[in-house]
Amino acid sequence: MYVDICVGILNGFVIIPLYLKYIDFGLYGAWLATGNILMWLTIIDPGVGDVLMQKVSESYAKNNRDEIGKQLASSMILSSAIALIALSGGISLMFFIDNIVNTSSSVDIIVLKKAFFYGTIGTALTLFGYFISGALIGLQRSKEQGLVGSIKGIISFALKPVFLIMGFGLLAIPYSTLIGSLVYLILTSFVFLQIVRKEKIKLILDYKYFLSYSKIFIYTFSSKMLSTLKNNVDLILISRFMNLEMVAAFELTRRPMKILYGFASRPATALIAAFANLKGEGDKAKLQDITGKITFLSLAGLIFITSGFIAFNKDLISVWVGSELFIGQTFNLILALFFMFSNFTSILANLTYSLGNIKGNSLIEITRDSIALILLPILGYFFGLWGIILAPFVVVIFVELVYFPKKLSELIGESKNMIYSIGNSNIIILLIGVICSICFYYLFVKNWGQLILYSALFMIIFIISAFSFSKKFRQTIKSTGMILISRS
Repeated sequence: MYVDICVGILNGFVIIPLYLKYIDFGLYGAWLATGNILMWLTIIDPGVGDVLMQKVSESYAKNNRDEIGKQLASSMILSSAIALIALSGGISLMFFIDNIVNTSSSVDIIVLKKAFFYGTIGTALTLFGYFISGALIGLQRSKEQGLVGSIKGIISFALKPVFLIMGFGLLAIPYSTLIGSLVYLILTSFVFLQIVRKEKIKLILDYKYFLSYSKIFIYTFSSKMLSTLKNNVDLILISRFMNLEMVAAFELTRRPMKILYGFASRPATALIAAFANLKGEGDKAKLQDITGKITFLSLAGLIFITSGFIAFNKDLISVWVGSELFIGQTFNLILALFFMFSNFTSILANLTYSLGNIKGNSLIEITRDSIALILLPILGYFFGLWGIILAPFVVVIFVELVYFPKKLSELIGESKNMIYSIGNSNIIILLIGVICSICFYYLFVKNWGQLILYSALFMIIFIISAFSFSKKFRQTIKSTGMILISRS
């Protein structure tokens, strides 16, 4: 996990100034927008890997090898078909890239299309890789899957500066990513085959089972399709309503948030298989206790991260890529709050999903994304960047934050809606975050040294204050620490 964090920071943050040095700024903005289109290709994946992970985890807890064999065979066929369709779709879209992104005459469209082509191949390989990842995690082999994922990230990052210095320009990005995807697919396939042989699991292709198994994806497909569109349309709208330079500025302002918030939600994501396994064991009391700890600590961590970005993101962007690429503190505040609520509801969604609420999750996500897709172009057209930022934020508050706490309470057998207990227990943490963010926002930061120093001081003050003033925080940290020590 720590390797993944380091590689993620290197790939998404450290290397950006090198991109801006070796790649034309307008071309880089166009590439960021085409990244949205590459993500569109994943629309056809209904979440095979996620469903496989949940189903195999539950079957593994019951020691049902035949059921696992049928699940693996069915998912492998679906993933192969999905990868081939994505590859074909990407090659077709390549010819219309300049029209979709609305590129200017100064952008080298030939290079952009070539980069998109190799990006399409990498996307297809990644889609098939979801099947193997889901299988490994479902079979309780998260360590093996994580290790290979770390190797992939290291290779992808290491090749990028090499290709950039060699003069590949924009092509350095898809080339290195494609090579990393190939390595990941080869290594995970080898590990998967070894585990299947060791566990004496035979892949069983049962036509009737395949049809029954595939029905569950009717809901997940609609959910995944709308979610992918919603999450990957903003940069294209900005390129059409504003310009490619604003695409780059907006993406770079939120890039540190996407990286850090993404890592913050990983522990809960990693627990999906364990939660499904715990459900299979039927230990209700243990399930309620662990859920309470996860939700409390997750929100406390998100409040800490949000407070930090409100205080320091303007300084971070300034010393990283230049103050001219910071879109403004008001936009920054809204983005930070959006990421906090979005990641918290995502954590709750992962927990409800792991407890078998696949259909319910899919329906609420369909509702959320349908509303967001309607609001995004309308508000973006009339209000520009304000509309594009606020549209998904409003939907998260009034749809996800209303549904998931209540549903999670039902699934674990709690009589009261968890949103009240979670909110009440984090009030002190929230007040600490507000005070710290206000105090540190007005500090003047001129270089990396000062930024690191002030950030460290911010973290120390926040943690000490949380320990000092929040009894709930002290108790949860203490009990969680004792569990970790007992298992080590």
